[in-house]
Amino acid sequence: MRGAGITRRAVLSALPPVALITLSPVALRWGRSGGALIGTPVPAGPTPPLALSKTDGRPFDLAAEHGRLVLVYFGYTRCPDVCPTTLADVAAALAHLSAGEAARVRVAFVSLDPAADPAATLQGYLGSFGPSPPFVGLTGSPTAVARAAAAWGVTWRKAKGGFFDHSSFVTAVDPGGIRRLRYGYAQTQDPIALAHDLSVLLHDA
Repeated sequence: MRGAGITRRAVLSALPPVALITLSPVALRWGRSGGALIGTPVPAGPTPPLALSKTDGRPFDLAAEHGRLVLVYFGYTRCPDVCPTTLADVAAALAHLSAGEAARVRVAFVSLDPAADPAATLQGYLGSFGPSPPFVGLTGSPTAVARAAAAWGVTWRKAKGGFFDHSSFVTAVDPGGIRRLRYGYAQTQDPIALAHDLSVLLHDA
């Protein structure tokens, strides 16, 4: 998969300062099928539900994505730095997967600001990084989004200028529906290493 319209270099060249909450830098782990993994293992426990609406109005339920690797990320379309950079990183990693592997991946981007991110805006924003699928925009009522964010360990608050300070990490849910790894801002920068993780997860479940 190729042709992402926004790259990490393009985003980093114009980053304004903003307070960020991120996970710790790269930590090497091992997949069950072998090979070092750069993601941080998620503590054992049930995978939280994620049931919101897609940009086409149809429901999205993580429980129905069995057999796919789902990368869950919470952000918002006006985010000036970590959101576009992280999504560009993910798009670059997907380009290193085989066609068959990439077809089994979904990138679920949940808007933390549903009032300012209507479906058309969310869909257009994600289109800058790749087609749908694999990129799927999710939204819902402020209450539903807040409940989902809390369940997935995401915190955020309003900042000056209409921006948000928010935790930034991608959670990988394997094809068996188990949360396996998290990737903080510093852990998505190497597309080949990230693609290796995704490939391992696709074949490990």
